[in-house]
Amino acid sequence: SQGADPANFTNHEWEVAMEALTKATSDHQIRRFTGNDYVQDLSAGNVLACEAWSGDIANAGDDNLVFVPPEEGMMIWADNMLIPNLATHQANAEKWIDYYYDPEVAARLADYNQYICPVKGAQQAMEKVDPDNVDNPLIFPTEETLKTTHGFMALKEYQTREYGRQFSNVTGV
Repeated sequence: SQGADPANFTNHEWEVAMEALTKATSDHQIRRFTGNDYVQDLSAGNVLACEAWSGDIANAGDDNLVFVPPEEGMMIWADNMLIPNLATHQANAEKWIDYYYDPEVAARLADYNQYICPVKGAQQAMEKVDPDNVDNPLIFPTEETLKTTHGFMALKEYQTREYGRQFSNVTGV
């Protein structure tokens, strides 16, 4: 952690973070950057620690793998369901989104995919689906964990391109 607020940082703070990431990589603190194939390396014991999706850890089926939120906090997870502004079937798309935001449907989906569920009421609905998952922090994070999360600031288009380019240069992905 460089101490910058991810919800409100400057170009200089971004550059300092990229320099720290570059140094950590050249000093071999970071072995490599990878796509979603990291779970196999974790399960095989080839990786001691990594930045991982909590759902990947839950789905790995390996009790030796645990999700440990960083002491400094972590970025809040986000997925988006979007409807294009010129969609010809906007009402159908809205019904589809509403369907997935029904707590009982959301609980079944969370039980299936083991990813964090943002839907209010889904944790209670999980009682009927799989009582073992009601208190699964990989699906329903605790209030303590939620208090440590940070949002990422909205970027202008040029920032998205430039920060993405710089990050790709450092990570090679």
